[in-house]
Amino acid sequence: MDRLLLGRFLLVFFYCLSSACASTGSVSSAPEPPLLLQVPYFPQQVGLCGPASLTAVLTYWHEAVSVDEVTRAVYLPQLNGTLGIDLALFARKKGMRAESFVGSLDTIRDRLSHGIPLIAFLNLGYRIFPVGHFVVVTGIDEGREEMIVHSGDEENKRIPYRTFMAAWEKTEFWALQIVPGAG
Repeated sequence: MDRLLLGRFLLVFFYCLSSACASTGSVSSAPEPPLLLQVPYFPQQVGLCGPASLTAVLTYWHEAVSVDEVTRAVYLPQLNGTLGIDLALFARKKGMRAESFVGSLDTIRDRLSHGIPLIAFLNLGYRIFPVGHFVVVTGIDEGREEMIVHSGDEENKRIPYRTFMAAWEKTEFWALQIVPGAG
């Protein structure tokens, strides 16, 4: 009887031991692919990053505009640039809802996951000598910790989180969301 009991015990023991090796627990998962929206790209001439960014987002939402049209409406030669409020007002005149807000990495993730690109205002200079620059946030690569943006003459440029966040922080994380619908 003891042999039979010992045999059953060993059978159950080895069964449990072998099934532990065959567990389906995750050993290592492949990194998530980048989240990338198919936002049209318009090369940005010096001083025209705002109009090019706005044109890209409006075109993404199927609003027929050109960089020239947007430039005529919002570009300020005395600043050699554009004000964020003028981008929002132009979008509203086109029947869009435009909202500027203080953004974060979480809001970028959230908006992109809902198919909404954002315009972010970065300061590529210093606080006392700012160099403002609008970019279109088109994607995010969590695995590589990179933002993906249309910037200057680069489509879907990858920028490390640290670099992006440092430049964005100097504008107090200014962001502009534009979506269809009267605002």
